[in-house]
Amino acid sequence: LDPELQSVFDSWGRMEASLGQVHFAESLFKRGLAVKQTARLCHALGVLQDSTGRTAEARETFNA
Repeated sequence: LDPELQSVFDSWGRMEASLGQVHFAESLFKRGLAVKQTARLCHALGVLQDSTGRTAEARETFNA
């Protein structure tokens, strides 16, 4: 796993989220964002936050 490849964290996080592992998925999205902030990762994290009832946090993520 190349730790500089943020797309891995996006794909892996989406897979984990679809399996109900939301906390792990969130950590993967954040790890990817630490590598490089992309619209795709911000969107994935924001959608996950919103779907777990953290709308205000999601808005902050979308505005990042």
